[in-house]
Amino acid sequence: MAKTKQVLLEEGDKSISIQLERNYMNLSGQVIDRFKGESLAGVTVEIGNQLVETDANGYFTIKKIPVIENPTIEDRLVKVSSPGYMVWTKVINLEGKDKLFNEEIALESKREAKFFFVSDKEKSKSIYVTDIYAKNVVKLTDDKGDDWAPNWSADGEQLLFLSNRDGNTNIYVMNADGSNLRQVTFTTTDKESPVWLDKNTILFASNRDGDFDIYKSDLTGTYLQRLTDNNYYDSQIAYSSKYQSIAYISATTGERKLHVMQEDGTAKMLLNSGFGTDSQPAWSGDEEEIIFNNYSSGKSIIYQIAPNGSNLKDIMKVNGRVYNYALWDREEQLILYVSDGIEGREINLFTRKEEKREIISKKKVNYNEPEWQD
Repeated sequence: MAKTKQVLLEEGDKSISIQLERNYMNLSGQVIDRFKGESLAGVTVEIGNQLVETDANGYFTIKKIPVIENPTIEDRLVKVSSPGYMVWTKVINLEGKDKLFNEEIALESKREAKFFFVSDKEKSKSIYVTDIYAKNVVKLTDDKGDDWAPNWSADGEQLLFLSNRDGNTNIYVMNADGSNLRQVTFTTTDKESPVWLDKNTILFASNRDGDFDIYKSDLTGTYLQRLTDNNYYDSQIAYSSKYQSIAYISATTGERKLHVMQEDGTAKMLLNSGFGTDSQPAWSGDEEEIIFNNYSSGKSIIYQIAPNGSNLKDIMKVNGRVYNYALWDREEQLILYVSDGIEGREINLFTRKEEKREIISKKKVNYNEPEWQD
């Protein structure tokens, strides 16, 4: 009778198994997209001169791989490839002494997915950029003051942000690589939520008249228009070029709730009158919905709602508080969000499969304000 042996290489087997049977072995597993967490069909998996493709659910099996003496690296190399993805390789042992090959085959997309974020890991807050796998982290601002609130321009050329490097909170702009830094505002008042309206015009909130109101300005600072004028908090701005509308948070009802208005400050409307505190509005990629965070009873729920206040729907729930996030549904429908980590804040990814994936986390370090560079 044939003698079968099955052993473990690593604990926590999820996707790959090898069965040793006489002088042959079987290799099976599943291939997924590391970014989205979804299974990948039609992926080529090969070892030696044997080749198979993954099925509709991303699974594959290569049967009767010869267990030979003194195999070459080419004999032992598992190669996984698919158009649009980086090639995945792993050298395994074919000599019968190896254990169960247990490593998730997660392919990385060739398309660069980058985002900006803010961190205080070097004491002061600075702005960084990294890829979605957090492999290559580049520091863009390096000043003794704090830099925060990055907002990427629609033309993909400039980054707007806040800084107190001059002793006051003011708005600055720079290129994506940190070059060509310019100061936009020069006042002593506090400011929040700078965003691009177009390549020459910005929106921001300021407490220049005591409470935070929303203003429109050009990059020279010579033009200034006030869009809200009340005795309540108005800030946290998101702009839609499609509808020429501004989603924002206002406390005119006594609580901070989601509102919308035209870019000239007219047609103000309350969109959400439910329980809890609203924050961080953002327009979906097609600008047909407004996404916002609601915090109530110790839980954060991210909702989407139509610009006219209809079709309220929750899309993500988190036990605890979500501080800020970046939604990206132009292609991937993914959410980067900030939550509490170990004595600090961490950036996580919420996939279309409703899975949480940790992106950046470090004890006693705060990672905040992710902003897609799309």
